[in-house]
Amino acid sequence: MVSRSTILRVFLGSFFIQAAWSFEKMQGLGFASAIYPALREIYVDDEEAGKDAVKRHLVYYNAHPYMASPVIGASMRLEEKVRDKGCAKQAAADFKKKVMGPYGAIGDSFFWSAIRPLASCIGALTALFWGMWGPVIFLVVYNSFHLWMRWHGLKQGYLLGEGVVGYIKGLNLPYWSLKARYAASAVLGVLLASIVAGPPDIA
Repeated sequence: MVSRSTILRVFLGSFFIQAAWSFEKMQGLGFASAIYPALREIYVDDEEAGKDAVKRHLVYYNAHPYMASPVIGASMRLEEKVRDKGCAKQAAADFKKKVMGPYGAIGDSFFWSAIRPLASCIGALTALFWGMWGPVIFLVVYNSFHLWMRWHGLKQGYLLGEGVVGYIKGLNLPYWSLKARYAASAVLGVLLASIVAGPPDIA
C-alpha cells in the first residue's frame, strides 16, 4: 500500500500536470511527474522495474486536468498489481488510453462549460451587492468542485483501480452539468435584473 504522505505528494503533483505540456506528449510528462512519488515507493525494492514504470508513463496523455486524478490513482493501483505479477506491464498505459478521451470531454463539459460559468455568475452577483466579496465567493464555489475531484478522485482511483470508471459514471456528471447551466442562467437573470433596477450603493 502506498503511504498517505506519498498520496499527498501525488495530489500536490497533480496541480502541475500541465506545467510541462508539449505537442508531442501533451500532459504526458506532467502525468509521469505526478505519479512518480508513488512509483518510487511501489518499486522501492526493484530500481530497474521502477525505471521501466516511469518510462511507461512518459507517453502521450491528454484529458481534462482535474479528471486526471482518478486516472492517476487507478494507475497507482495497477502498477502495484504489475509489481505483484497480477497483470500485464502495459495495463496502466492501456487504461489511460481508454479513458482519457471520455474523461477529457466530461471534464470540459462539467468544469469549463458548467461550473465555471455558474461560479462566475454567483461571483458577479455577489460583487454587485457586497463588492470585493465577489471574487472570494467565485473562488470558493469554483475551487470546492475542482479540489474535491482532484483529492477524492485520486483516492477513489487508488482504492478501486479500473473500477473507478464505474464510480465516475455513477457521479452522473453530464446530468449535473446540465443542472449547473440552468442554475447559471437563473443567477445571470437575477444579475441582469439587478443591474437594470440599479445596484445598491456599496461605496
